[in-house]
Amino acid sequence: MYGATVAKNLQRQSGNIPLYSDNVNIKLKQVFHEFDFLISQGLGFDRSFETIGEELKATYQETQHQLDKLDTKILEYVETTKTLPYEDTSIRDTIKNLTKERDDLRDTLYKVDKNIQYYQKSEQRLEAYQKNQSPKNKARDDDFEI
Repeated sequence: MYGATVAKNLQRQSGNIPLYSDNVNIKLKQVFHEFDFLISQGLGFDRSFETIGEELKATYQETQHQLDKLDTKILEYVETTKTLPYEDTSIRDTIKNLTKERDDLRDTLYKVDKNIQYYQKSEQRLEAYQKNQSPKNKARDDDFEI
C-alpha cells in the first residue's frame, strides 16, 4: 500500500484534508533571488513569475479556509464534551489531534505568508527597474525586435 493510499483512507475516515509541504515551496526563496538577478540584468521573464504569486495566494486562502474548518470542528467537540455527564477520552484525544493539526496549519500559513512577502519584494523590484529604465534604452531595445 502506498503512502498516498493511506493518506486518502485516513482523509475519508477523519474528514480532514492533509496539506503537503513540497520541496518546491521550500526553495521559493531561491527562485525569487534568481528572479531578482534577472531583473537586475534587465532581462524579463514570462508568466511563470505571476503564476507563482497566484499559486501562493491560492495556497494561503486554502490554508486559511482549512484553519477555519478546524476551528469550527474543535468548537463542536468542546461543546459536545461540555454536554456529556462523563469525560470521554476519545473526544479529548480528537480535540488534542485537531489542535496539533491546527498548529501545523498555522506553521504552513506562516511559511506561505513569508513566501508571499518574498514574491511582493521581487514584484516591487521589477516595477522599480521598469520605471528606472531610461527611454533611450527602451528605444534601443525596440530596434532589435524582429
